[in-house]
Amino acid sequence: MNKVFTNTSYQSQQYRKAIREALAQMPEGATEADVAIATGLPIDWVRYTLRQMLGEYPARLLLRPPTELLYCFDLRHPFQHPSFWKRVLAGGQKKKKDTLSLPSPIYQTLAYVFGELPNRPPVRHLEKMILQYLRHSGGRIVVAELVQITGSSIGEAETVAARLLAQYEGEVSVTEEGVIVYHFPALAQATPESVHITESLKIWARPEAERELHADGFSHRGRREKWHRRNLIISGLATALNGLGVGGALGLPLAGIGLLATSLTFSLSLVFFGIPAFRQLFLNQQNEKIRTRNVELYLLRGIFHRLQSQIFPASDLKKLLHEPASERIYAHWWNQMMQSGGHELSLFLTSTYQREQLLARKAQELEAEIGVDEDGRLYYAFERLRREMQVMAKLRQGLF
Repeated sequence: MNKVFTNTSYQSQQYRKAIREALAQMPEGATEADVAIATGLPIDWVRYTLRQMLGEYPARLLLRPPTELLYCFDLRHPFQHPSFWKRVLAGGQKKKKDTLSLPSPIYQTLAYVFGELPNRPPVRHLEKMILQYLRHSGGRIVVAELVQITGSSIGEAETVAARLLAQYEGEVSVTEEGVIVYHFPALAQATPESVHITESLKIWARPEAERELHADGFSHRGRREKWHRRNLIISGLATALNGLGVGGALGLPLAGIGLLATSLTFSLSLVFFGIPAFRQLFLNQQNEKIRTRNVELYLLRGIFHRLQSQIFPASDLKKLLHEPASERIYAHWWNQMMQSGGHELSLFLTSTYQREQLLARKAQELEAEIGVDEDGRLYYAFERLRREMQVMAKLRQGLF
């Protein structure tokens, strides 16, 4: 996941497309802030593009009490879209999938051997997550909350905060406790569901699922592997026998054709069994990295739940990972093989990784204070995070 904002210049066609898609989801009208949150684009660019679109589409400006201005576009007329005439000249819309909405057999075959095409990361995903959080948290945010959303270090979160100020017309203030608060009044719109929404936007609520060798799961994978392994052995033996001239020694006139046929069968079997088996080696390495990243998410969650106290790596590390909520989320997102393999989740989370090194790295990224108590035990104190979260709790009293 990219932990800093996308730095791009104004691109008219791409931004128009993103804004049209957002407006299509809000036929009753949308404010500039609504469009910015839905697209992740800076408000200045949204405002500029909306003003240009006023002359290109049937539109109205409505008022939402008390003073919010709504842009209401009629995007249902196909004759005004160039794509309509392109489709007409091309002979109509072409089907890309079969009648069952499944990929073509050729695509399924290639995907089985070489893997699925990688999904493109959502456009401006980080911006959208932060803007949604701002909308449901009174339009105020501090660096500690940006760390919760992005999982980044404090330095990276400060960079994101500066970009927020520049792109979304923010204001900045310093409290008596010395905490910098970023305020975006145009984005604030609290609802009764705001508490649940803001909690779901934190990064530990979105752990990364393991990659699978085949997109259709593992229920038929073992059977397919046995088939291809058997075909590989049989075709290999047949090719070897033909190659040794057994067919010619027996006086068979089609020995050459048999050698060609068995060689082709052996090659196909080698492709369908060998390449997936080779991919599995790299997949295991990739999944190991995913597991490590997920463990870091639960470490971060445990740190924020224990900001009021000192964290001792020797005794508290297990508590940071062994939270019922973390285990439920982890089991929900984990791949099917982990869920059905009978593994003890708590044991898996705590026995595989260099937990102390992960916690030490997180403490460094979050600028924790390191100390030693009277018994000589090392501890971390996340004073900056604690102070910022306390200030935001006071500012939001009565908001929800």
